[in-house]
Parts: sequence; structure tokens; C-alpha cells
Amino acid sequence: MDVQFPNARPVLTPRDTVLFQAVVDGADEECEVSSEALRDHFGASSRHAPDLLRAFISGKESIQRVARQKRRSVAGRWLLVTADFGPLP
Repeated sequence: MDVQFPNARPVLTPRDTVLFQAVVDGADEECEVSSEALRDHFGASSRHAPDLLRAFISGKESIQRVARQKRRSVAGRWLLVTADFGPLP
């Protein structure tokens, strides 16, 4: 399975997640990471869009690595939560 992440701009959703794009075997898919995961693991100081997006950008490599692993084991919606990133720091 080939999983790529185009350089598309992430967006905040009404569910307090940050949505980002993936391409899996040539098909477009959407991934999300929870605001809790961004606060717990990537230093977001609040649920406000600028803080969440800044945390996503600073942790983008790690977030994409975890997303790639999760996609290989789970079909359907990609929602990354705190537990996907391991124990809290």
C-alpha cells in the first residue's frame, strides 16, 4: 500500500480536529488528528485554530508517520487520537 501526503494546507474542522490530505494507492483520502492529540503530544496551547494548526505543522512528520501506520491496519476514517501517539510525555 502506497501512502503519500501531498503538500496541501491542513484545515480545522467543526469537530475540533485538523484535517489533512492523503493519497492511498492513487486515491484521495482525508485524515484527521484530534485537538487533544495536538495538545497532549505536539504542544498546542488551546483549541483555537492558530494553536492547533501551528502544532500540526510542527509535528507534521510524526503525525504523518503515525497516520501511515494506522492506515495500513485500519480501513475507513482516519482519526488519530492521543493514544495513537503512545504514552503522554
